[in-house]
Amino acid sequence: MKKYLVILSAMLWLGAAAQNTDTPLRVIIPAENGMPAEAANYLQNRLMMLVTGHATGVEEYGTSQFYVTAKTFTESKDIVGSAPAMFSMNLVVTLYLADIIDGKLHSSMTFNARGVGESETKAYINAFRRMNINDPKVRAFVEDGRKRVIDYYTSQGGVIIRQAQMLASQREYERALFMLAAVPSSCGSVYADAQSAMADIYKKYVDYNGQKLLAQARSIWAAKQDREGAAEAGALLAEIDPDASCRASAEALGKEIQSRIGEEWTLTLKQYNDSVSLEKQRIDAARQVGVAYGNHQQPETTNFVH
Repeated sequence: MKKYLVILSAMLWLGAAAQNTDTPLRVIIPAENGMPAEAANYLQNRLMMLVTGHATGVEEYGTSQFYVTAKTFTESKDIVGSAPAMFSMNLVVTLYLADIIDGKLHSSMTFNARGVGESETKAYINAFRRMNINDPKVRAFVEDGRKRVIDYYTSQGGVIIRQAQMLASQREYERALFMLAAVPSSCGSVYADAQSAMADIYKKYVDYNGQKLLAQARSIWAAKQDREGAAEAGALLAEIDPDASCRASAEALGKEIQSRIGEEWTLTLKQYNDSVSLEKQRIDAARQVGVAYGNHQQPETTNFVH
């Protein structure tokens, strides 16, 4: 049976339309549900409607370690009537709020859904269509989840920052930035402290990454001092952050390559946009490193730790 996994990060939107929040949650349809891809897509959209108010067009975030998911159990499946035969399915749907890092379950709720259709896929979709995402109990489940996320970061903020700094000391910069980028701005002083720590760790990250890129570029250029080698080395040098401590060395290597290849070879190094706050650009860049790391954290089961 082909596994199907959809993971999409989103900003959690709760209560009335005017009440929004930056509390990030992911929406995940786990692989082990084994439902048709079209039905899984539809369920994803329904969950997106539940946590954001939008089924599509939501900006993707990979910074949250918390996610909402649904697990379905087929209570009964029958074929009824004829010409054409119809599939009738009774599902038990359980919603979960869980932690993507340690697999801990924070809350759950269960309800029944029934669907009838000309195929099993359509029966699934019609069952999910009948899910009332405006039901007070369902909304209360999401609201409780939001509160749990905020409480977690408010109470554990200092611990999270110290863990991130320890990870950075071990050169696990991406994971450290992911942890800090996940702290919502609604957490006040914890958020401010996390942003400050993220800026410090990002500086260490760009220095470390820059040295790696420079070493790779030097190795390539030493082995192939021709146009092909220049192109490969130049591509690596161009990725070095403007704030990296090895910036001057990268420029020197670029000039060495140019002197060998000729004036027609140019190296375009990465630059910050002067029209935007440099600090904001650095924080945004640090956040994107965390997002990239977070997007690779994909739980494969719903076997949670209680």
